[in-house]
Amino acid sequence: LAKVVPVATSIVDVQTDRGVIELRSPRELNDPPKVFTFDAVYDPRCNKIISPTSRKKE
Repeated sequence: LAKVVPVATSIVDVQTDRGVIELRSPRELNDPPKVFTFDAVYDPRCNKIISPTSRKKE
């Protein structure tokens, strides 16, 4: 018997240049994505986020 292995698919698209995050339904691939707009978004691979308003502690 063949073993069936589920395939993981990302349903999140991050567009850092536009400040947009899009979510797609994993069940309804033909549905348009839900779009959320922010002042800034970070790439999911980002491992360090520094606030542009942070100050150095003295």
